[in-house]
Amino acid sequence: MAEPTDDTLLSLEHDHAELHRSVVELGSLARALRAGQGSVDDARAQLIDLVAVLSEDLFGHFSREEEVLFPYVQAAVPELSGEVQALVTGHDAVCGALARLARLAQSDAVASQISLVCAAADRVAEGYTAHARDERALLSSLATRLTPAQRAELTERARGL
Repeated sequence: MAEPTDDTLLSLEHDHAELHRSVVELGSLARALRAGQGSVDDARAQLIDLVAVLSEDLFGHFSREEEVLFPYVQAAVPELSGEVQALVTGHDAVCGALARLARLAQSDAVASQISLVCAAADRVAEGYTAHARDERALLSSLATRLTPAQRAELTERARGL
């Protein structure tokens, strides 16, 4: 994931590109499993690896938002508190779906639970896609609402996370 550098809003937007690639890969893997393409054992290994990477990247991204961005937005632009709370709820939904997928992927019974694995992968992808759309709208709004000084202050607060 992108480290906050000269603008936290831009680095959070950049995170979306990386996360999107992983979510697309997850969708492709789920489609292949559904279609019975390739070895289930190979797909399971790929799934375990992908879920680990996606979990680390998503949790880091969500952490930066919940520890820095969201509190700052609620203080600086309180009229956006509803949007912030909806994004927190979205984080919880995506993390829950990802945890379920991780548990299923670790199971020795993946071959007999392909429909459950694919449904969990779909929930991750759908949840992330909806969340990313809403988050981009918030970031776009903030880009026009925050002054350059506020953006610099936000970036300074994000350093080290």
